Amino acid sequence: MKTKWIKRILIICTVAVCIAGCGKKDNKEQDALRTYGINCLASGDYEEAIEAFQGALDQNVGSIGEKEIDLCFYKARAQYMGGFEEDAIETYTNIIEYNGSAEAYYLRGNLYFSMGETELALSDYDSAVANDKKNYELYLGIYEAMEAHGMAEDGQKYLNMALEIKGDGGNDLLQKGCIYYYLGEKDKAIELLEDALEKKVYEANFYLAEIYTESGEVERAETYFAAYLESGIADSTSLCKMGENQMACGNYSQAITYFLAALEMEEVPNKQAIMKNVVVSYEELGEFASARAMLEDYVELFPDDEAAARELIFLQTR
Repeated sequence: MKTKWIKRILIICTVAVCIAGCGKKDNKEQDALRTYGINCLASGDYEEAIEAFQGALDQNVGSIGEKEIDLCFYKARAQYMGGFEEDAIETYTNIIEYNGSAEAYYLRGNLYFSMGETELALSDYDSAVANDKKNYELYLGIYEAMEAHGMAEDGQKYLNMALEIKGDGGNDLLQKGCIYYYLGEKDKAIELLEDALEKKVYEANFYLAEIYTESGEVERAETYFAAYLESGIADSTSLCKMGENQMACGNYSQAITYFLAALEMEEVPNKQAIMKNVVVSYEELGEFASARAMLEDYVELFPDDEAAARELIFLQTR
C-alpha cells in the first residue's frame, strides 16, 4: 500500500510539469483561454496556442479533472503542429504517467512513428490497446497509422484483434464494417454497414459513400453522402477525407462541394488543409479566379506559408 502512495505522489509531481500552479481560479477565464487556443490552433498560430492552453491550465490546478487533461491533449497537439515534437512527447508522457490514458499512448505512438522511432511507436500501440481493449477506433487508428508508414500487412493484426470484440449493436456493426472494408472484404463491409443503418447509426452513410466512390459508383455514393450531411453528425475531418477521396478519383467539382461544406462547420480544426485542397481543386478545374479568391483568404489567415504567398502571385497573373 505504501508503494502505491509513493507512486501516486510521483505521478502528481510529474503531471505538474504540464499543469502548473496552486489553487483554483475563475473557470470563465480558463474557458476563454481554451477557446482562444483552439482558434489559434485552427489558424496555424501554434506558439500562441501553446501559451493559451498553458495559461488555461494555470487557472485550475490542485484538483486535476477531465478539463485539465483535455487541455493537455490540446497543448500536445499544438506542440506537435508547431514543430516542438519533444515537448509534445513530454506532454503525452505526463498524461500517461497520471492516468495511463490509452489515447495518450496512441497519440505518442503516432508521434514516435513520425520521428522514425518505429519500435517505440509499436510499443505504445500495444500499451494503448492493453489499456482499452474494447475500443474499435483505437485499433482502426493504429492500422491507419501503420498503413501510412508502409506497414499495412503488420497492422492487420490490430484489425483482427478488433474483430474479436463481442457485440452486435449498431456501433459494433459500424466498426466491424469498417474493419472488413480495410481488410478488402467489400461485400461483407457493405452488409454490416447497411445493418448499422437499420439500427439508426447514421455514420455508416459516410463509409458507404467512401466505398461506392472508390468503386466508381458516383450516384450511389452521392445518395449516402447527402444522407450523411442531413443526419447532422458530419464534421470537418470526415468531410475533408471525403473530399480528398474525390480528388484522388479526379472528381474535383465534387471534392470542392465537400471541402466548402467542411468550412461551414462550427469548428474547423483542419481549416488550413481544407483551404489548400480547395485551391488545388479549383486550379485543376481551370477556375483560377476562384482559386485566387480562396488563396487570398488563406494567405490572410496563414501568412507564414511562403509557398502559398508565391502561389498567390502566380494566380494573380492568370
